[in-house]
Amino acid sequence: LADRFGYPRLSCQISVDRPMTVALVDKRVWGGQQSDGRGEGKSPDTGR
Repeated sequence: LADRFGYPRLSCQISVDRPMTVALVDKRVWGGQQSDGRGEGKSPDTGR
């Protein structure tokens, strides 16, 4: 999906050989949609 929009691949794979706990960071939204002047086209995550 990222490649379709020209973004670098941001995923990786690791091997896990024992139980592991991970912490997820807040989602980073790159780019954005321009408003069409009617208040539409805003990002659903940020409202901007």
